[in-house]
Amino acid sequence: MDMDRNNNMHRKLSDYEVTDARRLWKEETQHLKLAQKWLQVKTLPADEFNVIKELGRGYCGPVRLVKNKHTGHLYAMKTVHRLRGPEDLRVIAQLNNERTLLMEVNSVWVERMFHSFQDSHYYFELLEYIPGGSLAQLVQQEGTLREYQTRVYGAEMLMAISVLHRHGFMHRNVQPSNFLLDQFGHVKIADFGCSFRFMPDEICQKMSTEPSIKDGKPFISGERRDRVQIYQRKVSAVRQREL
Repeated sequence: MDMDRNNNMHRKLSDYEVTDARRLWKEETQHLKLAQKWLQVKTLPADEFNVIKELGRGYCGPVRLVKNKHTGHLYAMKTVHRLRGPEDLRVIAQLNNERTLLMEVNSVWVERMFHSFQDSHYYFELLEYIPGGSLAQLVQQEGTLREYQTRVYGAEMLMAISVLHRHGFMHRNVQPSNFLLDQFGHVKIADFGCSFRFMPDEICQKMSTEPSIKDGKPFISGERRDRVQIYQRKVSAVRQREL
């Protein structure tokens, strides 16, 4: 349990009665035990889960709401069809990006991954079910958000991005559809297929102020990536107000 998660648990506990506090700690303990158990096994049969409905589609496959047949717990299961040749290598690279980040980053601002596994036809990721939908869906449903809503969501988006940066990751696909709302209405960042690991020391040593061209495409130097993330967040805030 990292410092962010620990502090959040203490904040929640201060607002609840003793019985609720016990329930919260019990849920947290169950989550940690389950995550540790699944990380110790290499396969987890997909037929251990009942599919309830499709939640949406990610960068390379559907995300479905599933229920564990034995425990009744709900999860979001990302299913990616296995391909052949170079295209499958691209899919594997994206899945590895996401898996690496989620195994290293444990925060209340970041969607959790419980397990990843595969069979002869599909790759699977078993993720935390976040019931509130995406920020993009909220904007579509309610129209223009109020100023205070934009401020709150904007601040929480920055908190989520900063957690990734502290762990040495860039998201590189910051948009309202990749921010999910939990049962309390708070933001969690998701979808890390485009994520990138960076080294702050290397960025400082290789500082460049002028953009260049690499392989025929614009190249953004290392020290500018952080600014790009903040710019993307600002664009997302404008979209929240205008959609």
